[in-house]
Amino acid sequence: MVDADFLPQGLLGASLLKQKPLRTMVERHLTQEVLAKIAAEHRKGRRLLVLTSNLDSQRAVIWNMGAIADSGRPEALKLFRDVVIASASIPGLYPAILIKAKSGDQSFEEMHSDGGAASQILTIPEGWMANSDKVGWPKGVKLNMYIIINNALMSEFSTTTNNTFTVMARANSSLIKAQTRSALVATYIYAQRNGIRFCVASIDTQLAYNMTDPFNTNYMRSVFNLGFAKMASRSLWKDRPLFTDTLTAAQTARRR
Repeated sequence: MVDADFLPQGLLGASLLKQKPLRTMVERHLTQEVLAKIAAEHRKGRRLLVLTSNLDSQRAVIWNMGAIADSGRPEALKLFRDVVIASASIPGLYPAILIKAKSGDQSFEEMHSDGGAASQILTIPEGWMANSDKVGWPKGVKLNMYIIINNALMSEFSTTTNNTFTVMARANSSLIKAQTRSALVATYIYAQRNGIRFCVASIDTQLAYNMTDPFNTNYMRSVFNLGFAKMASRSLWKDRPLFTDTLTAAQTARRR
């Protein structure tokens, strides 16, 4: 039995990091004007979907962001921002977001966080893939599936400091990669069996990354520049998941 009085205060609070910097960034970029543009595209038939995890029900929730933007409701902008922030709120690192909901005559608040806790890839529902013999796609329709993974799928070497936060962050990173690989393989196999063109892009170069500052401007620019260079050289998209091991010879020798 653990005595909570002896635990660090940070472990008993809502999260290890504060939400304010993330919310400030979202509010600066997601304005009423941006919402109007998203609503206009929604009316043209385009769809913007965002995934969050409902921590209360342990289920993935897919939000139709275009419908929210086009709803005309006074709380639309706040809800839009809250969903975006929730989708980027890594559990434990950033506080979860409470979103108002209603069922019948009962009003309550749902707790939402990063959609990756429920599913690493938002493509085809797992239940659909598992029962592919019972459902099918319309005949004569050519489908293309493009998946962008904002992460490195290969192993990334880093000396891990033996403290609670660093070990938890490193283990969580390994877990996310394993889940993403499994989801990609399942989706790839499903696409192959159903004649769907499969294209995937991911970070294939190790970049310096600080878990306590996941939205660091320099890091995000480095990722963008890497993606831009790959796209310019026409080497961004791969037709199958690739899990290249990038450990150098020196790092491998160090392990022996």
